[in-house]
Amino acid sequence: MGIVLARIDDRLIHGQVTVGWTRSHNVDQIVIVNDAIAKDPIQSTVLSIAAPPGVDVQALSVDKFVADFKQGKFDKRRLMLIFTGPREPLMLIRAGVPLHSINVGGMKFTPERRQISKAVSVSPQEESDFWQIIQSGVEVEVRMFPSDPKTLIQNLLSRQEG
Repeated sequence: MGIVLARIDDRLIHGQVTVGWTRSHNVDQIVIVNDAIAKDPIQSTVLSIAAPPGVDVQALSVDKFVADFKQGKFDKRRLMLIFTGPREPLMLIRAGVPLHSINVGGMKFTPERRQISKAVSVSPQEESDFWQIIQSGVEVEVRMFPSDPKTLIQNLLSRQEG
């Protein structure tokens, strides 16, 4: 047990997408790893309400998650990690948290980001973070639903670079 899914989705917990991923991976706890959200009790409460029935939700800072993970606090859980972007998973990898793959579901378009797929846009810093994650040996794949075909993000990033 432990981490069964790591997902980047700036919408966090929402509708069919989250239900689909929690069911497909038999998730019993979602941890949103984000320093700002961890400090916001109102947003944490709203996210708990949005979770599928029977799935616990916590919002933790990067440092708190790393400490709790290393103390074995999640060893008996089937954990889904949710991030708003690639910075947090890169920080976990650097801290020694084993992430084997990361699913990217949605990163909205903003003026400083360029669109690389229907639902994913990246800034130059986020693109750099993704390349560092890939270079650390972690697979990064883009897909909205578990039933969608997997697309490796480096193929999308490479196309944009070339």
